[in-house]
Amino acid sequence: MMTSQTTSSPRARPARVRSFTWFGALALTAAALMAACGGGGTVPATQPGGLRPLSAELGTRKAVNYSPYRTANRDTEVVTRANVLQDLGLLAQGGFTLLRTFDSSDEVARLLLQIIKDNQLNIKVQLGIYIAPTNGTGADLANALRTNDAEVARGIRLAADFRDIVIAVSVGNESVAFGNNTPKEIAAYLTTVRGNITQPLTTDDVWDAYAGLPGNGGAGMPAYVTNLIDFAAIHTYPILYSGTAFSYYDPWDWEQQAVPEAGRAAAMMDAAIDVAKANYAAVRKYLNSQGHERMPIVVGEVGWKASYPSGDMTHLAHPVNQKMFFDRLAAWGDKTKNADSPAAIFYFEAFDEPFKKAAVAGAYDDDNWGLFNVNRQARYVVQSLYPTSQWEPGTYTLADAVFAPTVASPVITASRYTIYADAVTAGEVVAPATQWFGFDSPPNAFAGEGTDNTLAAEGTHFMEIGPAPSTSVGKDYGWGMLTTTNTRVDLSQFLATGRINFSIKTSYPGKLLFGFGTKLAGAVFVTASNTNADGYGYVNDGTWHQVSIPISAFTAAGVKFDLTKVTNSLVIADIYTQTGNASSRGSTAKVFVDAVYWSK
Repeated sequence: MMTSQTTSSPRARPARVRSFTWFGALALTAAALMAACGGGGTVPATQPGGLRPLSAELGTRKAVNYSPYRTANRDTEVVTRANVLQDLGLLAQGGFTLLRTFDSSDEVARLLLQIIKDNQLNIKVQLGIYIAPTNGTGADLANALRTNDAEVARGIRLAADFRDIVIAVSVGNESVAFGNNTPKEIAAYLTTVRGNITQPLTTDDVWDAYAGLPGNGGAGMPAYVTNLIDFAAIHTYPILYSGTAFSYYDPWDWEQQAVPEAGRAAAMMDAAIDVAKANYAAVRKYLNSQGHERMPIVVGEVGWKASYPSGDMTHLAHPVNQKMFFDRLAAWGDKTKNADSPAAIFYFEAFDEPFKKAAVAGAYDDDNWGLFNVNRQARYVVQSLYPTSQWEPGTYTLADAVFAPTVASPVITASRYTIYADAVTAGEVVAPATQWFGFDSPPNAFAGEGTDNTLAAEGTHFMEIGPAPSTSVGKDYGWGMLTTTNTRVDLSQFLATGRINFSIKTSYPGKLLFGFGTKLAGAVFVTASNTNADGYGYVNDGTWHQVSIPISAFTAAGVKFDLTKVTNSLVIADIYTQTGNASSRGSTAKVFVDAVYWSK
């Protein structure tokens, strides 16, 4: 009996159901990587001819990512010569004379380079060669391969035609980390480009791929890729790794609750830059392990949002915080003070891009990163470089920086913390207004409350979870369901001897993941067999079974969590790469849950 909104239990604990974008779920997946197709050829063991030296201008110019789009629809917008010339004038006025582009299209890249040449502008470019995703099949794959071949050919031609302007070339953009292309495919494209240009070569990707980590659905960067590049170009976004948007990285303590409010914003921004430095250090360590101790590292993308419409990120995203982060980046990149700083840092980004705004309320909004707004007005971050007539509206001081408000998580000292149950247990604390949410958007699982005492494990109420796994590329990782309340709680006193308990009835094939979520770690899981072989009690024989998982099982698994900030007291999921449920991929068998509580 699936309902759009469940009724309240006898103890006034409604289980309201709606979609929930659980980006952390993606962290726990690894998309299946297809075999390399196209490109061909053997991959050399080391860079042919050795590392090509970087231009000194790469490390001495102020660098920024540049895209010219000004409207809400990039696909239909006509990029004009006048608009690009205006952009270049603004950037050069502020000293930003090293640009990174994302593709080699005639409409953008050739136009940009021709304008620089025709006007003899003192601007250099790291040219991007866009590689379309090749994780599709049939006609989609064939079209992507044709697109990539044409793009590679254009990029090679631009690097030759504008040799004095293009000082580096990058093949692909976050292709490996997001599983859009296999490492072997990127290596094949790198091989082709390397043999036809003279500039230093790289591939831009998220730091975790360059650190040899699987990341959010993709693969780490193997040696046969790094053996083809002259420098590593890494992306890092501490604001997104805060656990407020994307949680597939180890979230950092952005709230800084231990710091008095007067110094909390500065402490937060100090911690943010430390995240970027740690990501850089992880990449350095991995490259060294591959024998690439001499390979330079460029930060190809890093930035801070100037605003965000809702949620926790409103306590991070602000024009003043953007400036605080920008200034800390500049200090880190000062080679006179930091010998081990990146070879260059490309700030993301020059101008806002409204086509990246969220299509629906509640989805992640990827606009408002710009040093300038879409109207080409300077934000607070760079206003010292421009006259007031070129500023966007609004006056700020450092005192206007945002930070997390002081939050007191209720400490649960009782021996039982009940999430969902009919029976009353002496001495328990009952979670307020528990709600059930499916992972992702649209949700890949739904929940409703049943009220039949012949079906419930105890009392008359139970929750019915209906998996609805997506078949869309990139979202076909499985499904998940979590509980949440409007108040996070401190369950640290359950760490030593605590257990998560619930009753479950299902015939769902294969194993399931059971766990919980915390503010600083997203969701953490243990994998439960379908035969009670691990001793947790889970059996998928279609009858009720009591599951009891000790918190020590999560500790033993080596996962990180902070019980002082529990946000999701129960999470149930099937992430196929975690459970190995290849045979159950796409299963929609119901999962019934009742009597959910923590005990010690």
